[in-house]
Amino acid sequence: MARGLRELQHFSAGGQLGGHAFFTLSGTYGFPTELSREEAVSRGMNVSPISRDEFDTLLSEQRARSQKQTTLGAK
Repeated sequence: MARGLRELQHFSAGGQLGGHAFFTLSGTYGFPTELSREEAVSRGMNVSPISRDEFDTLLSEQRARSQKQTTLGAK
C-alpha cells in the first residue's frame, strides 16, 4: 500500500492524473483503481475528468492483446 501511495504522489507531480496513471498503479503495483481515485481526491490531486474512460480503454486494449497472445499460443 505504501508503494502505491508513493507512486500516486509521483504521478501527481506531473500535473493532472489521467487513466494511464491509474492503469499503471493497478497493473504494475496492484493498487486498486477506486482506492487510487479516492486517495487522489482526498489529497487534493488534480484528476482528469475522463480518467475513468482512459483507464477503461487501456484495460480493454490490454485484454485484447492478452487474448490474442493466448489464441496464438494455442495453435
